[in-house]
Amino acid sequence: MRTRLSSSGHEGHSARHGLTRAASVLGAFIADRDRRRHPGDHGATYLFLAYADTILGRIGPRGIDAATRIVGFFVAAMGMGLIFHGVTEAIRTYVLGGAH
Repeated sequence: MRTRLSSSGHEGHSARHGLTRAASVLGAFIADRDRRRHPGDHGATYLFLAYADTILGRIGPRGIDAATRIVGFFVAAMGMGLIFHGVTEAIRTYVLGGAH
């Protein structure tokens, strides 16, 4: 399964722009995951976004592809967790009559 990173019509520029955007989003996701415990970490998010081109140059397209796959796996795992909890709650409520 492939993920398209950019929907821009400029084919020559869209791949680099899409990879830069993906690096920015990944950096923001990593830096912002514990913001309730560490509210001052927004500076890290800014640095990831400000230096997205440099980060992209370091990790390259293969690194972005790997990061996209890893993040996709986590999103799929969260979705499966939501489905599982919803189904078990529906069974408890409607099949078992509200017994917990």
